[in-house]
Amino acid sequence: MHNEEPNELEQALETMVNPLVDFINMRFDQADRARRPKADQWTKNLMAVRGQDSGPSMRPESEVADIYVRTTTTKTKAAYAQINEALLSGEKFPISVLPTLLPEGIAEFAHLKDQEAQSEAPTDSLDVGFAGDGIELPPGAMQEDVTNVIGNAYSEGLKEEMFEEGNDATGSGAQISPAKQAALKMEKVIHDQLDESKARMGLRRSLYELCMLGTGAMKGPFTESKISNSWTEGQYSPETKKFPAVSFVSLWDLYIDPNAYNSNDIEWIIERHRMNPSQLRGLPSTSPLFKQDIIDDALLDGPNYVVEQHEHILRDDIAQETEQELFSVLEYWGYISTEDAIKLYDLKVPEGAGATVQVNAWVVGDRIIRLTINPFIPARIPYFLCPYEEDPYSIYGTGIPELMEDLQGLMNGMTRLAVENSMLAGNVILEVDKNALPGEFDGKVYPGMVVERQAGQTGNTINAINIPHVANQNMQMFSQFRQMADEATGIQSILHGQTGVSGTGRTASGLSMLMDSASMSIKNVIRNIDDHLLKPLASSYFQWNMQFNTDEHPEIKGDLEIKALGSYNLISKERKAQSLQTFLQLSTNPQLAPLIRLPTIVKELAIQMDMNPDEVLNSPEEAMVYAQLMAMNQQAQGGGQGGSVPSPDAAPAPGQEGFTGNTEGAGNVQGVNGTEGELNA
Repeated sequence: MHNEEPNELEQALETMVNPLVDFINMRFDQADRARRPKADQWTKNLMAVRGQDSGPSMRPESEVADIYVRTTTTKTKAAYAQINEALLSGEKFPISVLPTLLPEGIAEFAHLKDQEAQSEAPTDSLDVGFAGDGIELPPGAMQEDVTNVIGNAYSEGLKEEMFEEGNDATGSGAQISPAKQAALKMEKVIHDQLDESKARMGLRRSLYELCMLGTGAMKGPFTESKISNSWTEGQYSPETKKFPAVSFVSLWDLYIDPNAYNSNDIEWIIERHRMNPSQLRGLPSTSPLFKQDIIDDALLDGPNYVVEQHEHILRDDIAQETEQELFSVLEYWGYISTEDAIKLYDLKVPEGAGATVQVNAWVVGDRIIRLTINPFIPARIPYFLCPYEEDPYSIYGTGIPELMEDLQGLMNGMTRLAVENSMLAGNVILEVDKNALPGEFDGKVYPGMVVERQAGQTGNTINAINIPHVANQNMQMFSQFRQMADEATGIQSILHGQTGVSGTGRTASGLSMLMDSASMSIKNVIRNIDDHLLKPLASSYFQWNMQFNTDEHPEIKGDLEIKALGSYNLISKERKAQSLQTFLQLSTNPQLAPLIRLPTIVKELAIQMDMNPDEVLNSPEEAMVYAQLMAMNQQAQGGGQGGSVPSPDAAPAPGQEGFTGNTEGAGNVQGVNGTEGELNA
């Protein structure tokens, strides 16, 4: 339904949109022409993964066997599986939030003031250990409990009364790290938001295009609304909350500034949406910035979707028959003139914006259905592109099918030659002298047939021609080309199930060397994912929370930095777990045991082993209870045998395991002479 009297903004959008629409369409055509050679390569990559020839020029006319060896498919899936395992094998999204080395605006360390300052503090302030403060520590509490209580008190606003910045010089251990606590809380908030938006699923789809096309892309975070179900006194009272959502975007749908060499250089970007009428009609429900009246007019204009050249390969002809009912919607992120934004479109431009301002515009046909200033501070284009193998002169990367394109063609050729040679060498080819045979001979030969020879010498009427069997040589060449493909892609055949490994791989150490060498290329790819995708994406989530979420979560403020954990998960995780286990063994030394925080080490070891510490570790109170039960159980067992519980350092008595039968001299574990009773005392 149309409003009878549209406001001034709607009139401006309806009457003055042509310059911006033309501008966006011009840039769309510019990006389309610039990326066309790359799109042709993506088409070849896609067909190679599907096991199809990309054109008739790839096969000589003499070839008869229609065979495609899907080595490209296998290597692409093997690379995807390795990357997926390294990044998403754990329970958490592979990002972390840490305080900077020198935090600003928040203390790196804080500790309780001295006792005199505490005695002058208000009675309702924190005073750990005094009765009536409401936060007494339970019996058997450990140092970690003291730290948690102090940290909670610090976050509740008591820092000016009871705390001061800096390390605790008394050695009491009553010290916290406010910067680290803020980082942990921010990390928890971001992980919850990523789970809400199903970021793991979007990342998987992006990683597959990364391996196949050479570049993966993601989009976001955008502010969306979610409904939380809740009941108040039995009445259903749902709550609507804002949360940042991230999603996968296909590389086929992105039209990027041709002058950009990397994501930081992108001046503008256009995403092409393929929508049916219901999707277009439902856009206002996702954001109030969409103009329902203008969308209704665009629907009345009729579908405008044009099938691109690559879509004939991506989708079959049956699916394309229904695309005449679709709409092409262009989403533009980039700069326009500040003067046009104010005069033509009545946008509220921030002060000090300069000659240009970054906007977000949605175009359907000749109509703009949404136009707004970029809401993010600092202004950013919400797309992230990551290359599989970097090209320093292009924003697009190189994928596995492109790396082995020539070698895949050679492997196909050798296989086809081997099959055709086997077909020829395995059949009988006859040479027939027609002059020596009667005229009615039809050329057919069958067992037991009788041939009446009319002329010529005996035995020369029908002769068999033997074709040399060289298929083995062809397959040897195939093996050589496959080995070259291993080197070209960095994906060794042993990673995707090659059998009959010989040479270096015959021994365990040799196979380990091959596996380490095979993972080198994947490590480089994961570093690219860390630098180009995970870290910028997590930084955007950090900026979104600092801009929109500090009212609900004020404790997340701080001078923090984002760390991507992809390469960490692949390289350092197992190494750190081994180091923790080695360090844990030091606690058996009675001189070092008092210096080691066992609960912290065990908790960190559980994290490195992809376990939830809250589920597998006991609290200090539970640990004390279990320790008492174990001690009682040992005493009961000792009492049942009619004796006391021996000391751990006592020598084994006769009849016990480890008894040497010599209680004097070198065989004495205690190092002294004595009776059996003295040794057990």
